[in-house]
Amino acid sequence: MTKAIADADKLAKGRQPAIRYTEKSPDDWRRLAGPICDNPLAPGMQCFLSEDAPEGMAASREKRLPKFPVAQ
Repeated sequence: MTKAIADADKLAKGRQPAIRYTEKSPDDWRRLAGPICDNPLAPGMQCFLSEDAPEGMAASREKRLPKFPVAQ
């Protein structure tokens, strides 16, 4: 534990801009990548919410080929 405190003390006495930017870097990455990472299921959800979804589920339940409204 004393080594951890000594290391933290050494960091606290170090260059503050370098420490601040090191802390800021992951936040910037998360902010930029957020739209990609936040909703990776969005394309799949669009399929579940489409006009074809009820027909696909009904065809699966009834063990038949679907007749998708969008394809007709």
